[in-house]
Amino acid sequence: MGSSIIQRLWWLGACLLVSAFLQPAYAGTWRVEQDGSGDFSDIQDAVDVAATGDTILIGPGNYNQLHEIQIPAWGVPTKVVVSVDVEGLVFIGAGRDQVIVGPDEFDPTDMSMMAGPMGFFGGYLAQAWSVEGITIHNMYFGIYTYGRLALISCRSQDLYGTGIITFASQGLISDNCIFQNNRDGGIGGIGPATGFSIVNSEFRNSQLYFQNCQDISISQCSHFGDYSQAGMSGISFDYSSGTIRSCTGEGFGGSALGAMGHSNMQVLDCNFQSFGGGVVATEESVVVVENSIISGGQFSTFSLYSGAQVTVNGSHIIRTNGNYVKCQHFTGAPMALDFAHNFWGTSDLDTIAAYIWDGNDDPGLSVIIDYDPISEVPLPVEGQEKSFGGLKAMFR
Repeated sequence: MGSSIIQRLWWLGACLLVSAFLQPAYAGTWRVEQDGSGDFSDIQDAVDVAATGDTILIGPGNYNQLHEIQIPAWGVPTKVVVSVDVEGLVFIGAGRDQVIVGPDEFDPTDMSMMAGPMGFFGGYLAQAWSVEGITIHNMYFGIYTYGRLALISCRSQDLYGTGIITFASQGLISDNCIFQNNRDGGIGGIGPATGFSIVNSEFRNSQLYFQNCQDISISQCSHFGDYSQAGMSGISFDYSSGTIRSCTGEGFGGSALGAMGHSNMQVLDCNFQSFGGGVVATEESVVVVENSIISGGQFSTFSLYSGAQVTVNGSHIIRTNGNYVKCQHFTGAPMALDFAHNFWGTSDLDTIAAYIWDGNDDPGLSVIIDYDPISEVPLPVEGQEKSFGGLKAMFR
């Protein structure tokens, strides 16, 4: 009996020893190193053996191995560097300046495949996964996901399409990320999707757009660039709702903010200066602006269409070449929009009235802009504390 127990213990110890050689240093953790010192040199190989909740550590280097996958909803193949179909995977790179995903140059011949190549694809089983400390460049999409994703301290740069496309029903987190020179945008949310938290991130020539998305929170972000080629606003809501708080933006070829299709947008403590227009609101969208600076350019600072319900209080409304406010296609029941208690850059009421186009100018418009009383001196709005000079210095 005693001998049998000793034999069993010896066999168990041998099995554990063999298992130690077959497993990574820590259970649930896989190391990807291009110099061969890790468990794998290809990120996809680590994903293929990972289980729910595992962590994949990615060492420095350029990862551009493309793998062809078939996405059932598309019906045609595409190429990805990493395809994720495991719940709760955590990708941690050595740093966004050290871990680069994608080729040295974008290859337009890959456009023959559906959406061209992408960095990460998260399938329906990829829920509550996260990516930290990497850069994705020279692809079509950076990340395309159906599941909840947290993106932390990452960069998407020089993409032919969009940095992140998400259909996640329970949200996206972007914290301390940079989206730069992405032709079709930095973040695109496609609904029905809810629960977006985008904080402390930079968007350089990379707009944000949301279609049929709810519970959007964008805070402490900066936006720079010319979006005129895409014909979109810096931040666009389409049948969507959310809050933009403590953000800055400058240099938009189109408008800084757009609310379309019965959207609901709150703009609080922000400073947006545009070469084009400040805010565009259409189709009975509800927009509230408080304690902010909104500056227009060649077009109107506020362009309002089709029954948009816009309220602006305690803010600076600054015009350059266009109108302060221009209303068009208001044909429903008479309405008055509250634009009182703002600073307009002048104390002359006649000058302000001359650059507001509403029912006083066109009897066919069923809308009046109530702008009086005004503030005759600049207000202590939150947006004044945000220096564009300091932000610009980061890009030199």
